[in-house]
Amino acid sequence: MIHDKAVLVLENGSRFTGKAWGARGETFGEVVFS
Repeated sequence: MIHDKAVLVLENGSRFTGKAWGARGETFGEVVFS
């Protein structure tokens, strides 16, 4: 399985890179840490 690169950018400008999975595209939403 080949994974595309992904980037998570938080409101404060913090950037986290990783591997994408699922459908390709661009989206926005809410991230919740508990």
